[in-house]
Amino acid sequence: MVNRLIYFVGLFVLLCLSSIAHAEVLSEGDLEKYLKNENRAVVGGGKFIDYGEYDHANQLLSRAIILFPENSMLAALYGKSLYFTGNKDLSETYLMDALSFNPENRMAQSFIEHIRRVRTLTESEEAQEWDSIMKDKIGDLIVFVLSIWLGTSFNSIWRYFLRKWRWHQAKRSYVQQDYDDVVRILESHVIEMEQESINKCLQFMLSKNHDVDTVGKVLTEFVVREEDLKVLLRSLELLETKQT
Repeated sequence: MVNRLIYFVGLFVLLCLSSIAHAEVLSEGDLEKYLKNENRAVVGGGKFIDYGEYDHANQLLSRAIILFPENSMLAALYGKSLYFTGNKDLSETYLMDALSFNPENRMAQSFIEHIRRVRTLTESEEAQEWDSIMKDKIGDLIVFVLSIWLGTSFNSIWRYFLRKWRWHQAKRSYVQQDYDDVVRILESHVIEMEQESINKCLQFMLSKNHDVDTVGKVLTEFVVREEDLKVLLRSLELLETKQT
């Protein structure tokens, strides 16, 4: 059993090294495109994180925070991306910076809480795993890993159905002219950096009005946070550009 465990650990390390060796790098042209302004950097960084392209996200966001040093969303996104690439200490530093720029940054707040919960859980797990190994109870460890995997799978399924429900709720509310409810759903997509869902909702709004100015006025009137409004208006502008 121990030899098998050593084999899988070695295989995991080799896969990680292979992934690092083949990591793609954004060209200077691509970087310049995303770094033209703060909103593009925020949308681009969020898109790379959504797609799991953390090397691209780190490359872009590390440059963006130098150009726009007090942008709370950029700092929060960089912290989030660093966490997923294993740099957890530096991740927390940037998330704390994000809160210092904007104490109401909900993405930074929730992710810091997540990191601290995971750290507490990890410390507890390490102690339990060591005790299990010493007592030759590898089976307990396997059961634990399977439980985490099942929990993660369930969470992914739940998030899928939640996005579906939000989409139908947004359409119904917009048709009923309940714009406040629609905007709350859009804001939740901004916080979670779900750019595809943002575009889908804005395209539906445009299909009902055929008027970018009208949709922009709705966003301006009902969006609460200025940073969310900037992201949504920029997304609307990019959609208009694509359509023309």
